[in-house]
Amino acid sequence: MRRQMKQKLTMMNQIIMKTDYLIPNENLLNEILNDENDEEIDYEDYFNDEILNDIHAAQIILGCHNYNLGCHNSFDSNNGTLNEEEPDKIVDKALNSEQVPSMSGVFAPYFENFTSALLFCWIQKHNISTQAYDELVDIIRHPQFKREDVVTNIRQFRKYRQRLPLLPIKTQKIHISSQKMPSTSQNIKEMYYLFITDIIWHSLNNPSLFSKMYFRPGQIVKRNRELWHGTIWKESPRFGHASFQMNGTTYNCGEFIVYKESITRNNFGRILAIVDTDGKLKVLVQRIIQFAELPTNLQSRNRRERSYNEVWLLDQEMENAIIIIELQKIVRLATIIILYNEDNINTVRPP
Repeated sequence: MRRQMKQKLTMMNQIIMKTDYLIPNENLLNEILNDENDEEIDYEDYFNDEILNDIHAAQIILGCHNYNLGCHNSFDSNNGTLNEEEPDKIVDKALNSEQVPSMSGVFAPYFENFTSALLFCWIQKHNISTQAYDELVDIIRHPQFKREDVVTNIRQFRKYRQRLPLLPIKTQKIHISSQKMPSTSQNIKEMYYLFITDIIWHSLNNPSLFSKMYFRPGQIVKRNRELWHGTIWKESPRFGHASFQMNGTTYNCGEFIVYKESITRNNFGRILAIVDTDGKLKVLVQRIIQFAELPTNLQSRNRRERSYNEVWLLDQEMENAIIIIELQKIVRLATIIILYNEDNINTVRPP
């Protein structure tokens, strides 16, 4: 109680001293501050009427701002205690008279002109961020900016917004989980969202965006940076090229072909995608191997008996399972049927 009273008197002392008043009876005041009695202090015994008015004003200021007297003490991070002896630090203060720049004008020595004064008051009043102010400066300094075109009523901008081809905002009521929520929170609230089909429709019907969109084959690059560089774009018939024609024959993604693996040997493969490599169309092929190319531990008698009319697709994750070939290396289409049965999918047939 006594310590808090001392701190409160000290704070009021600082506020009063700023008004250039002198505090009388300094010895009596020190005696009161050092008194160990817990009796209530009567300020009227130690201050005149003029200073009592300032004390009353100081009490109002302290009450309105809800000052926490403990926050004026310094915190010692080493032992987790407050250092009551360390003085308060000044984090912001006005310049000395010697530091104030010399200038003339109505707002001297604080502002150079009327414009600077207006902008300063506007920034301080509305707490304008640095980015917002930089954008305002760019607008004002733009060569096409005209002062007479400035709209004086902000409601007019809301009407401007309705003229734009903006996406409709939809709403739906959803249930809110009560976990980690205040007890006063509602169980049902409105959710606002943009519909994905609206986003796609507006994007495809925007001339400025459509001209920059990519609808060609997937690209083979050293480093994937765009969507059409990835596997999903290359292997999906919805993107890029799903087919091509050569020598009167149409080849579609997913079909099986016979291609020239070398000068003397042909092999089977499956078209995964039609891609663009250095400006030339090529085919991404998943390799197919025959019985003789299987690993030794997989060359079982059962597979040998079936090998006259059966081939095996290499797993895409295996090394050299996918190759890129030129269109000219394709010989013809091949008729190969993938058998989907329970044994092949759910069980592993022993070698």
